[in-house]
Amino acid sequence: MRTREATYADYGFKEGEDRQLKQYCLDLELPDKLLLLQCAHECNPMIEDDLFYSISKGVAFQILARKGIDQNYKCHSDVYGYKRKTLALFKSALQACGRYPF
Repeated sequence: MRTREATYADYGFKEGEDRQLKQYCLDLELPDKLLLLQCAHECNPMIEDDLFYSISKGVAFQILARKGIDQNYKCHSDVYGYKRKTLALFKSALQACGRYPF
């Protein structure tokens, strides 16, 4: 399955779990910020900064485009697919550290 087609359910998220994780990402401490950045890099190094900013600030990619931020991706479905994958990697990393669920 292509990254753009994968849903949160495909990554093992339960109903509403993605919203909880996104909310958690809005107020991260430094160690978790670094972990999220590492997950964004692992997901796609070309857009890791945009992924990190979007997730940690709760900003949609369309808003990033309006602000003139350089975007190195083909289309929004690709980006949202990478965002879902980054959150799945972040969830797995938090689980490995014993810090999930929060």
